[in-house]
Amino acid sequence: MKGKVSADKISLLKVKTLKSLVEAGLAFSPGHIQYDMGVTYDSGVSIEDKQLIFNIQILLNHVGENVNDSLQAEFHFQYLFQVENLEDLYKSEGGEFLIDGALTVTLIGILYSTARGLVLSNTQNVVPGGLILPVVNPSDILKDGFKGEQSTKS
Repeated sequence: MKGKVSADKISLLKVKTLKSLVEAGLAFSPGHIQYDMGVTYDSGVSIEDKQLIFNIQILLNHVGENVNDSLQAEFHFQYLFQVENLEDLYKSEGGEFLIDGALTVTLIGILYSTARGLVLSNTQNVVPGGLILPVVNPSDILKDGFKGEQSTKS
């Protein structure tokens, strides 16, 4: 790989919400809560079109003292990026395309931060104040997805 990642060569062409599901108990309050969170993704590439597509899935689970104080949420988003110098940021090995690690981390950072805004926006009418996802290191998402316990002060 002989190219360099440059923000001015990256365009976010399309964002689609594939799934936005929130199930909150009647007594659920988004104050300071602990919840389990999982973030996974998959991707595809079209070198000739200089495009990458990413699907991200975010799962949240908060078990309250009773069923009325619980929360389960699932979000799926799809992103289409165009990278002007993509041909310089990949190599082909054994029939597989390997994308430059810095480009992948950059795109994961863009798509997760965009997902944070989409989740907040999509949950404003369901959960008072909406759900605010934590800031996560994009490299952690690359390590077989991010899983962990989080807390928020929505």
